[in-house]
Amino acid sequence: AVEVAAYRIAQEAISNATKHAFAQRISVRLSRTDNGLTVEIDDDGIGVIADTNPSGMGLASMTERATELGGWCSNEHSPTGGTRIKAWLPILVEGSVGNA
Repeated sequence: AVEVAAYRIAQEAISNATKHAFAQRISVRLSRTDNGLTVEIDDDGIGVIADTNPSGMGLASMTERATELGGWCSNEHSPTGGTRIKAWLPILVEGSVGNA
């Protein structure tokens, strides 16, 4: 489930950056810690303004995917001038406490 969520979050962020923000450069970074996977997507597009498209489902679906797994997803201004989508997804290791 974590792999699918990470893939879909990155896919949606890339789609939004190309369709709506007219980004020329998009970077995707994955990093793993002991207990989770961080997904970061930065673009150099025109950015996102909160609640400009209440009917849009992109940001909401990314957040929903992350929170369903006990993680989170946020969007903010990127140092590249566009948008940064950052999500953290917990990774449960076989045999760990609380994992059946």
